[in-house]
Amino acid sequence: MSTADSTVLNFLVDTGYRSEGDNLSVVNMPVLGTDSLLGVRYIVSDYALEGMDKVEDIADNANGAGVYENPYSLPMAFVYDSGKYTAAKYNGNPFEYQNELYSELLGRKVEIYKPLKYETVVSKAKKRVYKMEIPEGNYIAYGNIPWNSLFNAKLNVNGIYRTGYARWLSPSVFNIPVNEDRDYYKVVLHSKQKLDLDDGAEQFYVLDLDLLKSIAEELEKNTPDVMDIENGSAEFVVNAKEGQSLFTSIPYCDGWTVKVNGQKVQPDKVVDSLYSISLVEGENVVEMKFHVKYAGAGIACSIIGIAMLVFAEFYRKRRK
Repeated sequence: MSTADSTVLNFLVDTGYRSEGDNLSVVNMPVLGTDSLLGVRYIVSDYALEGMDKVEDIADNANGAGVYENPYSLPMAFVYDSGKYTAAKYNGNPFEYQNELYSELLGRKVEIYKPLKYETVVSKAKKRVYKMEIPEGNYIAYGNIPWNSLFNAKLNVNGIYRTGYARWLSPSVFNIPVNEDRDYYKVVLHSKQKLDLDDGAEQFYVLDLDLLKSIAEELEKNTPDVMDIENGSAEFVVNAKEGQSLFTSIPYCDGWTVKVNGQKVQPDKVVDSLYSISLVEGENVVEMKFHVKYAGAGIACSIIGIAMLVFAEFYRKRRK
């Protein structure tokens, strides 16, 4: 996925999606905590996803992948008690960062991701094998193996799928699906080159689907009375208490102007990436409009350019 907006790119990187260069986000494997926060309703996958049902009336695409409905998808906007929990800070761990982000929006400490104990059963210069017990409960397992430099590896994830790793367009966070033939998770990383890793920096976590579901249901109750989102504009009607704010997963961008009850306001940010708009006690009419930066100058330049072309063509014909 290509984007010229560094705000969007950095947010996705911090929550588990890698980037290549300055404008390319690698979104080739679902990270459910991130996807749910951004309101992603459907996910395409070529293997079954725990906790999600395959949508049978949507035909499989050409490569055999199926479409799965995400029951944990959060609303595009909801009211929350801002300032109740310390603002989330990225610390190099996308799972802990998401825990902090959800805690900020809920106003209390929550851990949708829990660390998964693992054992390194093979540790060689060009190969690592990790093994983890499958915990009881409704979970999805994830892994993230930070690298210091690209070494063009291959990743075998529990015998379910294989993917490139530590290479161009490879993911960072990866899903570890359950293999019914074994009672443990197994991840094999190998390369023809030396693995450039830091021992102990590996991250293996499980996502608590029951907790994520209850959070989605809780926040669904806090959606605006009116929510109208279109391309380039959004309007919300909200009844709020003192100290509450409106969160929306619209990415923060200089092109947006925000008004509350007709008065232009300066919105806040959640993790420097998404909009948080302070509300007054009682009814709030929130209006958001997007204006393309330098659109007027661009139109003027286009008109001048066309005029110059017309004049040049006219002059050329006159000289004939």
